Amino acid sequence: MSTRKVRVKKLSVKTLLPILREDDIDPSEYESLTTETQIATGVEAAEETEYHLQSILKEAGTSNDQEIPVPPPQESDINYDQLYPGHHQLPNSYIRFSQTVEESIGVAYDMATEDDEYLKKYNSNRKGAGQLSEDDFEKIMDVFEEMASEHAPFASIDNTVVGYDMMVQPLQQLGSTKFMNHAKQVYEYWKTRRQESANKPLHPTLKFETHQDSDDTDPYVCFRRREARQTRKTRQRDVQSAEKLKRLRKELEDGRQLVILSYEREVQKREFLNLERMIFEQRAKLKEMKLKLGIKGYHAGDNGQPGERGQEGG
Repeated sequence: MSTRKVRVKKLSVKTLLPILREDDIDPSEYESLTTETQIATGVEAAEETEYHLQSILKEAGTSNDQEIPVPPPQESDINYDQLYPGHHQLPNSYIRFSQTVEESIGVAYDMATEDDEYLKKYNSNRKGAGQLSEDDFEKIMDVFEEMASEHAPFASIDNTVVGYDMMVQPLQQLGSTKFMNHAKQVYEYWKTRRQESANKPLHPTLKFETHQDSDDTDPYVCFRRREARQTRKTRQRDVQSAEKLKRLRKELEDGRQLVILSYEREVQKREFLNLERMIFEQRAKLKEMKLKLGIKGYHAGDNGQPGERGQEGG
């Protein structure tokens, strides 16, 4: 007898429900109810068969005397204060630190197995002070990587190789001859490694899209571009909404223009009042001066008629 499927439709008075007897039901449907409930042990599946754990689980709730044996703690004789002496003294003020992570860790380039083999072979032909140390090698390689990422960021696409004259400029600014003595040979090795890796950076970096067909199926590509959505057809309701928005925009623009014109009108009124006040003050000064000089009659500034000088003024 096949297992009955779970009913997903809602009950209805028009739908007839079958009545099943005990012998019509498959016993396998109730296996989940008859099987023993599994207790969550909190350990890995490979360790659930451990003898002491199983004995405790079987007697769970009946006795608390059993326990899983563990190694007893032992006191250590190691003097950690001697191994890790602390000479740091807290300053009176807060510690200020403004360097970036790159500046703190020093050289970001780490030697690989190929670099170690090349350096050993390179130093085998040199003696004493003429050998190149690992730190200096990493410094030179780090400078080459930074210059390549700055001058040719898309080198893996267009296969651009920065020339030696441009790459060696930061090393010349360091003012040390120990870098310049090995720069040419290390540059040739760096260029060879870049060509072997399809001119990709030797530093571990995030993988971005290169506009190739393999990018679609590559799960390690970060920051994929969004697919351009196709513009859907405009509906009648959208047209009405657009017309309402256009009308609302026009009304708001008209209101804004009215506010601007009203503001300009009030500014001109204020300027007109200032001019009238200035004219009034000038006329008051003129009248005061006429009284002081004893000038009688009208003046050119009063009602546009010529003025007359009094007898006292001659």
